[in-house]
Amino acid sequence: MKVYHCDICGKKFDPNRVGASLSDRPRGVPGVFGVACSGIDVCPNCMRVGETIDFKEELLNVWEYAVQNAGEGNV
Repeated sequence: MKVYHCDICGKKFDPNRVGASLSDRPRGVPGVFGVACSGIDVCPNCMRVGETIDFKEELLNVWEYAVQNAGEGNV
């Protein structure tokens, strides 16, 4: 039997619990959040927390920061 550990919090979890997203059986989540949890194992608790994050806004913030710190001519 395969033991699943959440790639976010590291805790063991039951892959059959409602709300879990598995790398080999991903939960259908739209948008940037869906891309973020694609290919990783995420427990239901971390999925619930993830649903509260505005992934598009956070991605754009990180992207803008990276561009600002890349220096002129490096982008």
